[in-house]
Amino acid sequence: MTGTPGSPFRVAICSGVYVDNDGISGTIACKLALFERLRRNGVPVEATVYCHGTDRPGPRVTARANVADLLLQPGFLSADLYCFEFGVQNDVFDTIFILPPEAAKLGIYHNVTPLELVSDAQRPVVLRSLAQRYNLFETHHVVCVSEFNRRNLLEIEFPPERMSVVPAPTPAEHLIRLPNKLDRRKPGAVEFLFVGRFVRAKGVVELLDAADRIAAESGPEFRLSMVFNRSFSDRLLLDWLDERLRRGPARPWLRVLPDATDAELTAQYAAADCFVIPSHHEGFCTPVIEALSAGCHVIAAEAGNLPFILDGLGKLFPVRDSGAIADAMRGVLRELHDARAAGRAPVLDTDRGRMPVEAWAKAVDVHLRGFTQEVFEIGFAASLRASLTAAGREIPEWLRPGKFEALAGIDPAAAA
Repeated sequence: MTGTPGSPFRVAICSGVYVDNDGISGTIACKLALFERLRRNGVPVEATVYCHGTDRPGPRVTARANVADLLLQPGFLSADLYCFEFGVQNDVFDTIFILPPEAAKLGIYHNVTPLELVSDAQRPVVLRSLAQRYNLFETHHVVCVSEFNRRNLLEIEFPPERMSVVPAPTPAEHLIRLPNKLDRRKPGAVEFLFVGRFVRAKGVVELLDAADRIAAESGPEFRLSMVFNRSFSDRLLLDWLDERLRRGPARPWLRVLPDATDAELTAQYAAADCFVIPSHHEGFCTPVIEALSAGCHVIAAEAGNLPFILDGLGKLFPVRDSGAIADAMRGVLRELHDARAAGRAPVLDTDRGRMPVEAWAKAVDVHLRGFTQEVFEIGFAASLRASLTAAGREIPEWLRPGKFEALAGIDPAAAA
């Protein structure tokens, strides 16, 4: 049996933090919303987030300073299933060694930043994170949020039969659908966009070098907008940017947009022609999905999950190579400029080959279906069943295939 007869099925979602503007926290919010929707539809289920710290307080969020406090928290040790969100070292994950043996344990792997990409100050926490990654072997099943993350765990010989890939969902309110936007048959500057943390591992130094090279040429007009959050950026690198802009040549083509609101970010995606992501590493990269949804062509570094999340629908360039970034930007710039000048639809250079923009938009639409909330919820439910089965637990009736989709209000056809 699962739980005490008549009692709700309890899920403990364990994470280091649960905060705004954080990728891992965003997937936690999606899980809480799913369980709340099920509860409203009569399912006896309760989900609680247990974390060290949060700026998203609520009745289903419990923050505790250390593991000892957490173990004394009423209800923590009586959960039916534990969901451990892991991307960086946190003491909450170590509770996995002292949980009741009958509890089902599910890991969600968000990746650990490679050691070579962090500063000396960050090395200790990354080393601890790489060591704590082995806690995943204590789970019954692991969900990887990307194919790259699955391959990352295969490298440490995690059993492939105990893993599944369930892409992190992109909230519908973050997506705007402008599939044929690139077919703008009027002259004007080609708009490039970068969205991400302002840190060296995002390739921002190489991107600015590439843009400076193009600006020094007598080519078509372009603009580059860089959107980032100061709180999640490298302070020394922000100082470097300020100094570079003050002392360097005028850059009328550059717009720096720190701490943009959601509405401002949406406007940037809507205006952009091409999204540039020169990261040295990505465990998932939600902005790529947002950019494709907004009808942006994408050029990206051949790093981490970027080749998988693009699936050939963008153009990859070598990592850390400002010359290659400039070449990729020039290719987009010239094609869009020439197409607009000639009054024709552009043909995009992708890793699937050259694609007329209409055919590319249709292929993007098919690709984006794999990153919907419905696909995520169906995959997450399957991972819950896999964990319960591996733990020798009975699967609740509401969680069984077909029944779950009906109670969650999911159209199976929409998630196919």
